[in-house]
Amino acid sequence: MVRTPTRTCMLIGLCALIFSVTTQGQTNVYHPFPKGNAIWGMSSVCTDGHQCGDQAYIQNYLGNDTLMDGHWYKKVYEEGVQMTSGTCCNPPTGLGPGLLRDDTIARKVFWRSAWMTSDTLLYDFNLKAGDTLKGYLGKQLPAGMAIVKSVDSVQIENAYRKRINFDTTDVCSYFSIIEGIGSTTGLTACYYGAFDFGTNLECFSVNGDIIYQAPCGSDTIACAVLPPDGVKNLSTIPKEIVKVFPNPTTGKITIKGPVINTPLHISIYDLFGRKRAEMEINVGQPEMDITALPEGMYLVWLEKDRRVVSIEKLIKQ
Repeated sequence: MVRTPTRTCMLIGLCALIFSVTTQGQTNVYHPFPKGNAIWGMSSVCTDGHQCGDQAYIQNYLGNDTLMDGHWYKKVYEEGVQMTSGTCCNPPTGLGPGLLRDDTIARKVFWRSAWMTSDTLLYDFNLKAGDTLKGYLGKQLPAGMAIVKSVDSVQIENAYRKRINFDTTDVCSYFSIIEGIGSTTGLTACYYGAFDFGTNLECFSVNGDIIYQAPCGSDTIACAVLPPDGVKNLSTIPKEIVKVFPNPTTGKITIKGPVINTPLHISIYDLFGRKRAEMEINVGQPEMDITALPEGMYLVWLEKDRRVVSIEKLIKQ
């Protein structure tokens, strides 16, 4: 059979129509937030206006269900770790721990912090282009930013989820909300617009699998294991006190700094939060052989007297 240009165009148009209908059908299905074992991993940066800045990782994760005022909520916890000295400024965070309620019928998500006497609207996934975002995030956005610019979808695993875009001027710093995930700044973090101040959702994991990453060079370490006591562990300890070298490395690494004169526990985690190696160091300049580890990026977690003294990124070649 000879395909004429007209028939070819008809086939292409039919395929495009089928794809469009399929995608539209998927986005018409509401994708709720996970029921558990989910992690929102954010990076947070700030500057003091004088070329001095600080950085932190922040995580939100789900806890058990709780009943309040006739509604079921998910408990949400927050942890953070300061990745720099913390002497310049305070990286912004979200609303901290609280309660999350996903109304799957209304397609709206509500939030309640400990100091709130009632729910506040967090996300509304019924919005169309030209609508205005209400609730907590809508009130925090800069003037004119709460108006929906466009509505499209993003592929998460094998399904397309609705994405509502409020600012599309820069793909690396845009603000959107995504069904079942939250916003591109994190679960409850506000959008600030400045590249040198604010939070960014680097990754989102469910059951240990990262299903969403930021579109511009995501830092999936944000979804890995963070110290159990959060920012208090590192806020008073200069980052320069411990050095891990060589970095990148092909095998052995050396830990150098005054803290290694006393017992030091070293743990190495991959980007999925799995502990891949650990050892105890008692004296001298410790060496650790990681030749057996696969190539990639890791998180070196250093503890002294059960207190985290440093967290370093390490590249294994």
